Amino acid sequence: MWRKIGEIVASLVAMAVVIAYLCYASMLTTQARKEQSVTEVVISFDKGSEKHRFATVDKIRKQIAQGGFKVKGNNIDRTDVVGIAKLIAKNSYVKDVDVYTTCSGRLYVDIEQHTPVLRLLSGGHNCYITADGEVFRSPNGAACHTPVVTGSFRPIFGADFEGSIADYYAKLIASEDKDVALLNKQISESKHSYRSCVERIRQLDKSRRRRFLENDESLKLRRVGIDREKKAEENNLAKLRAELRKLQNKKQRVLQRKAKLINGCNDILCLVGFVDQIGQDSHWNEEITQFDIRSNSLGEISMRMLPRSGDFAIEFGTLSDRDVKLAKLRKFYDKGLSHIGHSYYKSVDVRFDKQVICTK
Repeated sequence: MWRKIGEIVASLVAMAVVIAYLCYASMLTTQARKEQSVTEVVISFDKGSEKHRFATVDKIRKQIAQGGFKVKGNNIDRTDVVGIAKLIAKNSYVKDVDVYTTCSGRLYVDIEQHTPVLRLLSGGHNCYITADGEVFRSPNGAACHTPVVTGSFRPIFGADFEGSIADYYAKLIASEDKDVALLNKQISESKHSYRSCVERIRQLDKSRRRRFLENDESLKLRRVGIDREKKAEENNLAKLRAELRKLQNKKQRVLQRKAKLINGCNDILCLVGFVDQIGQDSHWNEEITQFDIRSNSLGEISMRMLPRSGDFAIEFGTLSDRDVKLAKLRKFYDKGLSHIGHSYYKSVDVRFDKQVICTK
């Protein structure tokens, strides 16, 4: 028993020593931070952005200085790391930024950049898009090597838009859903009024019957009043019918807008996914440099790809069955162009099933 008590006391003493040490170390650290100033600024970019670098260390230093932040020589606890982080985060190419100081006097600025898979240069747009659908513009005087999307294709979001494509479309679709819900309520109320009006007319028709022991003169006078009231109800019924038709047509237009938004979102995200797929393939990543996008007669996006080798265009069509088309095109490259050369044809068409159509 005494041995067990001794073990407990020893444990408590050891714990008290550890706590005292931690408190003392914390006091020393706090004191050191009060006396330590920033002696060095260390700016680093994530390894994933080495291929697509939109800024340099010197540019970030210059931005911090122009932002009015005092860094070197300033006490590390008085350095506005939050303000510096917010300033750098304003750069559209920045995905995340972490700014912090250490007791050694270093201010660290760790920057993670967006990694684009394509550059959109169509319909007045000049922006980059990442694989997860994030749109951003590059800073002035900076660019990176990515496939370029050109042509008549014009996404719904404006040329100055930056942010998530999915979130942008989701807000627009939610707005349309709100309009549909309101119209459904108005249509329901209009239908109720319409049915009530029809029922009143039916009751008026029934009331035209001759009452028990009613004479001709009284019946005639009563029917005149009934017909007058029925005429007013019929006019009201015509207005309700026109109002109901108007509301239903308006709902149809809203549903068409919603469908267009959904198709537009699917189109641009599918396009981004396809270009990213091309970029993941070592052969196509080196070969395909530009995607010319336009809309076909059904409103679907249709694609023509421009390769690096040769002087021909690849008519790819829609993105349906894209894996089949790519496999067919790769087979044509390996067994066709490798023998006759890349300058023999002016056009290579893979839009049709189980065939490649070439024109000189």
